[in-house]
Amino acid sequence: MDAITIPVDVRLVTLTVTTHRIVQKTIQVGRTTETRPQRVTDVQRIAPGQDKAGAQRDLHRVNDIFKAVKITFRLNKFSEVEVEAPERKGASGQAADRGALDRPGLNTLLALYKGQMASSVLYVDRFAEASLGGVTGWRLDGSGTRTPLFSSVVRRLSKNLSGDTLAHELGHQLGLPDIMPAGSQGHDGQMPLVENRAAGLDSSNLMWGGLRSDSRLTSAQVSQARGSELVRKFGVQPATP
Repeated sequence: MDAITIPVDVRLVTLTVTTHRIVQKTIQVGRTTETRPQRVTDVQRIAPGQDKAGAQRDLHRVNDIFKAVKITFRLNKFSEVEVEAPERKGASGQAADRGALDRPGLNTLLALYKGQMASSVLYVDRFAEASLGGVTGWRLDGSGTRTPLFSSVVRRLSKNLSGDTLAHELGHQLGLPDIMPAGSQGHDGQMPLVENRAAGLDSSNLMWGGLRSDSRLTSAQVSQARGSELVRKFGVQPATP
């Protein structure tokens, strides 16, 4: 089994929430003063709660998980970016928390920073769905065909969970679907594999769609990952002597 290296571009995304308000300002007009309305712009910045050292620690954990199948994710580029948070519709009568990205907002971000020369990984502060730790991007056309964006976003998590969550999302980039109990729907929109303990498709598997006890992959998953479009597009193998 030849070693495969996949480059990864990591971006720490600070969301900006721009709002406008009208204030009354007193100004001098000749010898008198007047109160006039003035438009004021406020910008709230929501940092991702991650830094370069943390991202590197996550990649180290990812590579610990994938080393058995000889896939290594190598940091290619690191950057910090600011993006205006997408608009959100809140519950009736309530303002939406634009700093918490909902599915449409996540899809917008994943498409904006899709993997073009390398796999793309984004870090943000929080999601609207607190049960999710990460999301991987796909484009769905009118015929129902899914095209991978080779981009994943992970929210602020504890050190113990962040690397494992990133490994799960990179598993999606490698074409691996979630594994869920019968009747459940996968988090990434793919048809999930049904739980099958005898086949190793259970909570000990990397692609289990909830809290898991381990990060294993079956031989079928290994073959699928190593032959994935992500590997064909970005994977680098050692030169043959």
